[in-house]
Amino acid sequence: MSALAIALGGALGALSRWALSRFITTRLSTAFPLGTLFVNLLGCFFFGVVAGFLARRLELRSEVSLFLLTGFMGSFTTFSTYAHDTLNLWRTEGFLASSGNILAQTVLGILFVYAGLWVTNRA
Repeated sequence: MSALAIALGGALGALSRWALSRFITTRLSTAFPLGTLFVNLLGCFFFGVVAGFLARRLELRSEVSLFLLTGFMGSFTTFSTYAHDTLNLWRTEGFLASSGNILAQTVLGILFVYAGLWVTNRA
């Protein structure tokens, strides 16, 4: 049941991300990825709202959390999970740990995308 909740939420999140990003991008022609920015910011806000709501509603089954947070929000934007994890690090471990996470995720993420592109262009 848990896998089904994640899969269904993931499919709906991915479709929502695609549709919303495309809607914004087709209406605002700019080189800046406004569609991605909007989806990421909206996803972060809703991740916080959903996580806060679920934290207060302990009677809700774990499948609801898996559907909404892991499935839908995780597929809508993994940036929201990254932001939530970074905030939790800030609260529990402090500035240094959260800054390390920001640097590692951002810099290493860009480097790994570059490495992937390099491998495919050289292979």
